[in-house]
Amino acid sequence: MDGTHFTPLLKINSMLSAYDEKAGDKYVDALRDFLQETYNKIIPDIPDIVETAFNDNAIIAIAKYSSSTDITDSYLKNINVSLDDKTFFSLGLDEREYLVPLPVGQSEEERKKIWDDLHIKCNLQIHEKEKLNNALREAILSMRTKDHNGRRKESELYFTYFKPYQDGPAYRIECKKAVAEDKTLFEEYLESIRRQIVFPEIREPFPQYLGDIMAKSVSGGLYAIQEAIRLSPSLRIDEGRFNLLFPYRT
Repeated sequence: MDGTHFTPLLKINSMLSAYDEKAGDKYVDALRDFLQETYNKIIPDIPDIVETAFNDNAIIAIAKYSSSTDITDSYLKNINVSLDDKTFFSLGLDEREYLVPLPVGQSEEERKKIWDDLHIKCNLQIHEKEKLNNALREAILSMRTKDHNGRRKESELYFTYFKPYQDGPAYRIECKKAVAEDKTLFEEYLESIRRQIVFPEIREPFPQYLGDIMAKSVSGGLYAIQEAIRLSPSLRIDEGRFNLLFPYRT
């Protein structure tokens, strides 16, 4: 998965918390109406998708960029290391070395900032909103560092830093507890990642690189849409509609 595990949760939360995000009324109304019409599918689909993804051992996450200081804040505070973890391990690890996997939220700062109160909450006025929120709360409980009663607990999401090549960077990799605790399986994952990195030409695993290229190519479809509009018989040049195709500063 491209990015961290909590990134998609932030996006889902932004959508379902459109009122808090101060989205326009028409957008909020349209979203609310859509969810009202399809809530039987939304519940349990969204919570089930989230729960499945965050309990699937085959899904690991690699963030291209990470400013996390979880390790330096929790273990190296007295040494005054002024580097983020990714830079620290890029400099400190040798080829094929890795940090023994640890649960996310090692430092108090990281727990408070992300993992203690990780949530997805719907504030739209839809049928069975409470049922949806309860399902979402359960779906991400395994990732949190506090239970529903506010008691400290260990997250079942683990992370490591792995340096595939001597001259390359270290990668922050997130995986599930079952993978992290199985040394043989875990090292097979790391070797698989190493073989998929075409360094130095491509600095990330090739499937992640390919997915990124495909996602960014979607914008090319806009040109096809523009061309279809230009060829549309509804676009009557003699009625002065052709100018609507162009931005003001053309």
